[in-house]
Amino acid sequence: METSGASYLYRLNSELLENERIFKLSSARLSRDNSLVITLLVRASDYDRLLTGTLREKVENITRHLVPSDYNCIVLYEKTISDESYVKKCVTDFFYNESPLVFRKLSECNIAIETGYDTIRIGLSVPAYIYSFLESNNYADKLTEFLDSKLMESIDINLFIHPNTEGMRPAIAKHRKQKQFSVQKIVEVSDLESIVGAITKMPKYISDAAKAESENQTICGKISGFSQKTAKSNGKTFFTFRLDDTTSQMDAVYFPKDDKAANSFAAEIRDGMTVCAEGPVSLSKFSNTFTMQIRRISRCKINYDSIQNDTEYLEEDEDYIYVSPMPYIEEEQASLFECESGQIGEALKGDYVVFDFETTGLNPNTDKIIEIGAVKIRDGILVETFSTLINPQIPIPPEASETNHIYDEDVAGKPTIEEVIGDFYKFTRGATLVGHNIETFDCNFLYFWGKQNKYNFDNPTKDTIRIAREKLPPGTKMNLSALCKRFDIPLLEAHRALQDSVATAKLFKKLIVL
Repeated sequence: METSGASYLYRLNSELLENERIFKLSSARLSRDNSLVITLLVRASDYDRLLTGTLREKVENITRHLVPSDYNCIVLYEKTISDESYVKKCVTDFFYNESPLVFRKLSECNIAIETGYDTIRIGLSVPAYIYSFLESNNYADKLTEFLDSKLMESIDINLFIHPNTEGMRPAIAKHRKQKQFSVQKIVEVSDLESIVGAITKMPKYISDAAKAESENQTICGKISGFSQKTAKSNGKTFFTFRLDDTTSQMDAVYFPKDDKAANSFAAEIRDGMTVCAEGPVSLSKFSNTFTMQIRRISRCKINYDSIQNDTEYLEEDEDYIYVSPMPYIEEEQASLFECESGQIGEALKGDYVVFDFETTGLNPNTDKIIEIGAVKIRDGILVETFSTLINPQIPIPPEASETNHIYDEDVAGKPTIEEVIGDFYKFTRGATLVGHNIETFDCNFLYFWGKQNKYNFDNPTKDTIRIAREKLPPGTKMNLSALCKRFDIPLLEAHRALQDSVATAKLFKKLIVL
């Protein structure tokens, strides 16, 4: 449309009679066939009483005159019911689409609604950690904008903190927001050389940038796992990789605008190079980790001395305290892992720890590890296992138990992650960490809970799902069960940590020698 939404509605109302001005613009969008679809909101009472066929025809005729003739114009009408249940549904729909992290925590929040003819006032009473997330990412404004497209009334959003109150309905009242100050941790970079666009500000620590969704962040780091992919939906090329600045890691994705941009990006980017990147950060619906969508990226040099590591990491303990490794015994192991050639022996030379976590959910910032299972491979032979249930000190969600068959009674009396993590650190020292999809799941939990307890898991890693994608034909199913079936590897009690680790170890051997 050549006119703005407000201008369109003004010009529409100027040609309607006073009792016909019952509309509010919800949206105007272009469809694939170049049709302009305009959606108008109408109160339920006016919809049933005043929105006659004659008025619809009048609105559509006026709209055709306001819209350029090369557009096929379609006008839709949406009935709005501004009662409490409908408004609450709109609020939950917003968080479901915009922030799955908050949506999962809505049970901890109270929503109070007051409806009037001209204004709907909404109070969100939330725990302090959610309040900080909502405030820092301007979710009150985003929610207001969303509801403004769904409701006829003006929207007034207020956020409140309720640290220890259950069932309390907050009073709707204006509160002056306290100004908060924080020290921004900046990384020094130099010799910026543009690849896509121009970086607009100095990068911050990835450990800080990966705490919340944001409309724009700038980070830097070394690239690993660079991969060119093709979207199944439209056949377009996109790229994925991971950035590491030593404080943390973050996944990144870049969608080039055309084939020329894709070819240029593929030629410029490679594993091991250091870059500065800029773009929005959001919680990925696929991996449930914070991911940056690259808008601008430049080569750079990073002054790692400018990164202040505030964590004093603990060193390896002398003895295992809570969980000790056990010998791995399997009659078929010798024949399974014996080296048929020098090449196989070289490929599996050294120590590898294949591990798997079972957790209460997908986000390491909010969820807990409830089981660790690991097996150590030394020069191609499985020699030890490390296995324990962990008390998360919170109830295990039913959906987690349905997957891993671990229940509250199973973890009662078991050690906590704070007690176990040191033993697992000792078990992994000097080894390459291996797992199935660990780059997007298990390692995120390992690094987060390791850092929380002052253990720095800086081991090299190998991911069997990445190896499988590189070596197996396109279209191959990549989940652990399917790959084990393909290679005739027994997988007993899938989604239990030790069993998955042993199966992954055998899969790793099969893949490494393909």
